[in-house]
Formats: sequence, C-alpha cells, structure tokens
Amino acid sequence: MPTTGTSDYFNSCSLDLSPDGELAFNVPENYFGFQTARTGNGYAGYYADLSIDNNNYYEYMCVKLSNTLINGKIYELSYYVSLADSFYTSGLPQQFIDHSAAYFSIDSLAINNYDKITQTPQVASTKNVFLNDSLGWQKISGYFIANGDESYLTLGCFKNYSDVQINFINELTGQHAVAYYFVDDVSLFETELFIPNVITPNGDGINDYFEILISEVDFKIMNRWENLVFDSKVMNVKTWDGNFNGQNSVEGIYFYVIEELNLKGFIELIR
Repeated sequence: MPTTGTSDYFNSCSLDLSPDGELAFNVPENYFGFQTARTGNGYAGYYADLSIDNNNYYEYMCVKLSNTLINGKIYELSYYVSLADSFYTSGLPQQFIDHSAAYFSIDSLAINNYDKITQTPQVASTKNVFLNDSLGWQKISGYFIANGDESYLTLGCFKNYSDVQINFINELTGQHAVAYYFVDDVSLFETELFIPNVITPNGDGINDYFEILISEVDFKIMNRWENLVFDSKVMNVKTWDGNFNGQNSVEGIYFYVIEELNLKGFIELIR
C-alpha cells in the first residue's frame, strides 16, 4: 500500500470472517460480493472513489517489478478489473466510474495520507468508457515509453472526484459513490509499437482510425505533396479518421511522422 488507503487482497485460502460471520477476504465470496478469480485463486481490490462528501479518500496498490525498465523502450501494460457487487458496511449497491490507471516510478511511494496521488500515470483506461462489468472482467491496456530505471508499478484512480464520470445506480442519501474494483492478471512486457499501414474509415469498427496508443507520443499525417493533413498535438486527439478540416480526405497514400520515436512511414486510406 503506497498510501494509508487500505487496499485489499483476496484468496480462496482465506477463512477470515466479517463481524456478521461471513467470509471477508475469500474467493469467490467476500465482503464485496461474489467474483471468481480470472485466473488462479486470488485477486486484489481497491476503492477508486468513496463519496462526494469525502473527496480525499483513495486506495492504491503497488508492486515492485521483476526488472527495472530501460530508457527509450516501449512497454505494454495490461490488467483486468471487475466491479464489486456491494459495499459491505451498508449493503448499498456499487457505483462505477470511467477511470483506472497505472503509474510507474523509480522508487516506491510512501505517502502518509489517503489523498489522491498527484503523479501523472503513464497508462489509463479509455476515457468516458464505464468500468461497469460486475459479472466478468474488463481489460485495461496501453503502451508507454520508459524513461529508464522505473522499478515500481502503482494502480488506482488518479483523477479528482469532479473529473471522473460516475454512474449512480440509485439516488443515495449523501450521494455516496462507492466504486470498488477487483484487479487480476497484471502483466507488463517490452514490445514493439504496432503502426497500421491501412485505414478504412467506413464505420464498421475495423481499421477505422490511424492511432498511436502511447500517451507521450504525437504524430503528423501528410499527403503525397507533404502538405499537413493532421497533427495530433494541435488537435489534441490521438486518432486520425481520414478527415481534413471536417471533410473526407481522398483515397490514396499518406505519410506519418512520429518525431518522439524518430519514425516515418506510409499509410493507405481506402474508403
């Protein structure tokens, strides 16, 4: 626990009982409902947000990496979350939010409070997509470029209460937002960046965009005459949908430039 927020560990071997005599930290039954592990016999859990009335309570979990990260290398992180069924102390149904994220650091964090961690995470869940699956597990993944010597991974909510999207399952006295998530199957690998060479923006959900899934990276798209068609930094959007100034670009060959990675290449636009 990198802060004084008390994240939890659950395992099928646990026989600890709650005050009402129920299994507290068992898998699949525990304080927060019923959930089988995605793999193995255990998982972790944390409060992402607690309430509007208490905007400074967050829980995080931290682990030391098996190897330190290497400067300039690209890494892919993935993990799975599952929304808990209920808030054990009151029986209130869980609310859910649209944010979970991961922060990599050289040293472990040792913060003597339960406030929000202020560092900027390298990987975060997709914005405005609710993490609302309480039956199965939702995958969160992303790529980032290591600065070098990062040795610790911290998971949790890195947004202020006012900046997350919250779904209130019902209207509760005091507007409590009790978002608790189980976490399983965290993995981190060095990888090569996948860059598409064809996009077909026809709305079928397949190859509709050119995108680079690294938060630190921006890219430019130019036509064959080297005229700028799209700049992700200027547009503040990490995906190109084949448009230029709100109009469909013509079919043909375009070129991308990723300055942070010193990469250039071509992409074919087919409609």
